[in-house]
Amino acid sequence: TRYAVVIDAGSTGTRVHVFTFSRSAFASGGEALRDETFRSIEPGLKSYGGDAEAAATSIEALIDVAKGVVPESARRETPFSVRATAGLRLMPEGREAADAIVEAVRRKIANAGFHPSSASFVSIMDGEDEGAHAWVSVNYLLGNLGGAPEKTVTVVDLGGGSTQIAYAVGGGAAKDAPKGYVRDIEAASTTYRTYVHSFKGYGIVAVRPKIFSVGKNKDGSHPCLPNAFADSCEKDCYGLEPGETYAAIGSSDGSDFTRCLLATTQALEGNCAKAPCSFAGAWTTPRKTPLFVMSFIVERAIQGGAVPPPRRPTDIATMTPRDVKRAALRACSTPAAELEARFPVAARDAVDVNYLCLDLVYVYALLTVGHGAADDETIRALDKIRYRRRDVEASWALGDGIAAAAAA
Repeated sequence: TRYAVVIDAGSTGTRVHVFTFSRSAFASGGEALRDETFRSIEPGLKSYGGDAEAAATSIEALIDVAKGVVPESARRETPFSVRATAGLRLMPEGREAADAIVEAVRRKIANAGFHPSSASFVSIMDGEDEGAHAWVSVNYLLGNLGGAPEKTVTVVDLGGGSTQIAYAVGGGAAKDAPKGYVRDIEAASTTYRTYVHSFKGYGIVAVRPKIFSVGKNKDGSHPCLPNAFADSCEKDCYGLEPGETYAAIGSSDGSDFTRCLLATTQALEGNCAKAPCSFAGAWTTPRKTPLFVMSFIVERAIQGGAVPPPRRPTDIATMTPRDVKRAALRACSTPAAELEARFPVAARDAVDVNYLCLDLVYVYALLTVGHGAADDETIRALDKIRYRRRDVEASWALGDGIAAAAAA
């Protein structure tokens, strides 16, 4: 038996994944995952701001979860990594505060008795690595790795601070790609040329100020927000540079889908240095594999009624961008006072329903304008995947754990 521990320090919470692998399967290059233990806590490390020691202390409960799975005799050879994603990359307190949190967490882990997975076993993870690991994780759990590239699937992950897309491409696309867009991913004794891109600042929370900055009414209110709603940030605004602020004021006429979509499309900034373009100045290349979506895309689709809540965590729901559009139209046409009653799943999940119109419009625009999905394209929404009679979290953490365990 071999283990790997990965802590995902995200923008909205911190999660631990403890993976149990078959040592013999690793040796033969076959499928190796036997079990996963998963726990999460809130808030995320970024919420501690300049208090690095408090941030490090917050993960003690997750370290205890790992100790409960990994026998003491195996801890010295068990790789342990902490990967901070966009939550720390976009901390309003700046990179110095983020680095202080990373160092405090590193000291905490070093005293826990595990084996560092690398020299940088606690790090702020590059967004492209996050996207590549998510692609490996999903395709691994679906049993797609080891075969032809066209047998794999595209993975889009939407977090709070950033969003990633990854999919296998042909040699021609790789040859034409500007530097940094296509990488070779080694998995199951096969090399996959993969388009991977991370859009920093385009997570579902971080993108809001970008949308608020365009498409305003003359009185400063915004068509993506319901009547009688007001929100603002005057200092340390998530997703903005230090010193930048924003105001979010609902339109007296209520939110409006068409005008909100126009503002959101403007915020996506479709121009780039080399065509074809996706958004945020990024080059792209045609996608030929089925589209699987994760995280906030799935959450908002369920909360908005685009897909029903799954009966089991491993149910892979199917939807189309048109389903998301219908949900957005419904949310944008609902008066503020009626939002919680009309969207009970969102209210139950403690989501601020005043942002539901905006969030659903953004998800729709991200899929269609950003990633070129047609309104009627079938999209599969997943949270966990049933793998060898176990429910395994679909996240980039498994890809990181596989790499760490293979190298240990």
